[in-house]
Amino acid sequence: MKALISIFILFCIHPKLNGQISVTDLEQMNLKSSIESIIETTLSATGKSKRNKRMDTTSQMSYLFNKAGNIKRECWHFEAIGDSTTIYTYYNDQGIKTSNLYIDHTNKFQNTSQFKQDTIQRTITSFVFSEQGDSISKQVYKFNAKGFKIEHQTYGAFAIGGKLLNTRLWEYDQTNFNIRTHYYTPDSSFYRTSLHYGTRQNLLSTSVISNITIPINYSYLYVYDERGNWIKKTTMQGKKVTFIELRTITYNP
Repeated sequence: MKALISIFILFCIHPKLNGQISVTDLEQMNLKSSIESIIETTLSATGKSKRNKRMDTTSQMSYLFNKAGNIKRECWHFEAIGDSTTIYTYYNDQGIKTSNLYIDHTNKFQNTSQFKQDTIQRTITSFVFSEQGDSISKQVYKFNAKGFKIEHQTYGAFAIGGKLLNTRLWEYDQTNFNIRTHYYTPDSSFYRTSLHYGTRQNLLSTSVISNITIPINYSYLYVYDERGNWIKKTTMQGKKVTFIELRTITYNP
């Protein structure tokens, strides 16, 4: 379930310095105007109640932005039957990600992550540690010349050799729209490619192709506010609604 929810979770690239092309978090998230905060709620049909026939809330993401258009506070909460998780992500005054706290409420444990940036303040490595201070995993990121993420590799704990566990790749068109995403394991036991159709402002459909499942096609319907930002996104598989995302956006005066 978390794997499905995670496709809706947005990643952020921090602004470039020293006169280079700047990609703010608002730009990376395709948001317009000056925004103070966003609360993004995901409703899932997989959690539909037989009693009242409604879609249930499965996750909620909240963002607080600074005046420069970069995230300064972030929280993600996931809730399902037998599974409750919260992730708090922390930033410094410049909007640079510094650490996060992962809390598994169900199994009663937590992990922390520390982030390392390059000379232009992009997160290039994160290290995950248990409550006891043991290494759990390492994440390594790479970016293209425009500042958009193109690779994310996950490694296992240092104690067991730190072997590569999986790789994610992103491909973009000339407008910086993510047209294709890859996810695969080193032994090729699992490989998934997502083809994206539409524009950066309006994703129309995707086709998810895996070596262990038949292709799955998704389509999307949007409702926009007066500033041009979407406030409702409906994800459909054929004629069946699978997810509804609702945004509450607060703009700076």
